[in-house]
Amino acid sequence: MLSKENSNIYKKLYSEKNIDKILSDESFINKILIFEKMLVKANFELKFLPYKAYQNINKAIKSADFDTYDLQYDLEHTGVITINLLNKIKNKIDKDYIPFLHYGATSQDSIDTAIVLQLKETRNLFVSNLKKISYKLYSLAIKNKKIYTVGRTRNKIATLTTFGFKVSNWLLPLLRNTERLKNSYDNGLLSIQLGGPVGNLSVFNNKGMLLRKKVSYLLNIGFDEGSWHNQRDRIIEFCNILAMITGSIAKIAKDMLVLSQDEISEIFFKKSGSSSSMPHKNNPVIAELLISLAKLNSNQLLVLHESLMHKNERDGISLMMEWNALYSMLRFTSASLSHFNKCISLIKINKEAINNNIDNTYGVIMSDYFFMELLKIYPYSKLEKFYPSLVEKALNDKVHLLDILENHLGKNLNINIDTVLSGCEYSTEILIKKLSKKLKQTF
Repeated sequence: MLSKENSNIYKKLYSEKNIDKILSDESFINKILIFEKMLVKANFELKFLPYKAYQNINKAIKSADFDTYDLQYDLEHTGVITINLLNKIKNKIDKDYIPFLHYGATSQDSIDTAIVLQLKETRNLFVSNLKKISYKLYSLAIKNKKIYTVGRTRNKIATLTTFGFKVSNWLLPLLRNTERLKNSYDNGLLSIQLGGPVGNLSVFNNKGMLLRKKVSYLLNIGFDEGSWHNQRDRIIEFCNILAMITGSIAKIAKDMLVLSQDEISEIFFKKSGSSSSMPHKNNPVIAELLISLAKLNSNQLLVLHESLMHKNERDGISLMMEWNALYSMLRFTSASLSHFNKCISLIKINKEAINNNIDNTYGVIMSDYFFMELLKIYPYSKLEKFYPSLVEKALNDKVHLLDILENHLGKNLNINIDTVLSGCEYSTEILIKKLSKKLKQTF
């Protein structure tokens, strides 16, 4: 049956099942309830409420049943689901103990801490996917470390390199971004939010800090000396890294789009999109999708940066913008990692096309090396006058540049093409050794 209330037709493009489970309504509500349970437990242990109140509230939280649509009631006026959630729990609590529910906290404490608990669950998902991707790229680099290919700069043929060198440079930013991501998780992102109405926990006098520390311990998350109600920099920093991850993946996808073009054909996708009207088409949809996700993520990052301008002790505008953008970025990132993992397995290197593309440069792809060798014989002032015309002649006459040079300058130039090839292999080997070391350090 087709959905009548919302659309999930394109959901597989922009999200994936693991992140959907982490960010589900059920997950979010459960994490708010966990926060409330640990809060009441900590309040009891610090003697801020009697044992019977603790028992009664704890039982009410455990037995409460919630419906997404009920929690949305009047949301456009309350702005937070905690109002309806707490009211439902209150219905199960003895009236004398109702004041002890959510004692000392505010809605933002519950919501922010629930989000932190969700972010904590993304760590293993993101890092494990980055690890899979990284080792796949490393394997691809090793497999193609002696496959010479065309290097391209500014959309034009440049000089010779290896496909393994190209792949190695795809991988390095992902390894750096993985380190950034892990550092972000470790440096305060996963810290409890518990500050009360304006962040100072003044209702607890000199025991507010102790309460925050105890609840964070019970939740097994980080503890900060202060409240970060209106300080969203860690979330922004984390999302910056998410955008960098999807951007680094999109850079690879852009390269793949170029390399898979019909007139280049240096790679092809073992599974690609078809056309409804043109039977010959093999559309590189998965690469296009990876670029789209990165662009969407960068746009959401702009929205999140707006939330840094958090007015006074709490700003509803910033919070509502953040909730939407943060969850979108988490989904886009997870989708990108999942799709890219498949994408790497789908590409196949077309060695014949690569060799043809190198041959069709008629040696001009090594013109920089030839020029450097000729400088050993001719002064620069003389070489710069005739060398460009010989390069042009090689392309026009479709004759290898080295043959043109030998015809015009003599056969004894002592230029060895193998020197270029061995130089490409050497630089690739050095980079792959660096990758091997960095992979072990990162994972």
